[in-house]
Amino acid sequence: MIMFAALTKFEFKLQMRNVITLFFALVFPVMMLLLFGMMYGNEPSDFTGGRGTVDLMLPAYTCMIVAVTGLMALPLTIAAYR
Repeated sequence: MIMFAALTKFEFKLQMRNVITLFFALVFPVMMLLLFGMMYGNEPSDFTGGRGTVDLMLPAYTCMIVAVTGLMALPLTIAAYR
């Protein structure tokens, strides 16, 4: 378990050095959420069961961010190791 923690720490430091990865993993999703929030608003409606659009989009959007970041960053990292 200690080796896994050390490897995770090492990989995290490597990822934090890549500015493009940081932008697309942290800044871009927040900008997109703000953009969609401004476009659609967060007014509760009967169509969405009394919830706002952003309230419905946030969980799915969060999962999508994690999945896309993993699917895009993992092959690049493995290719860089070669």
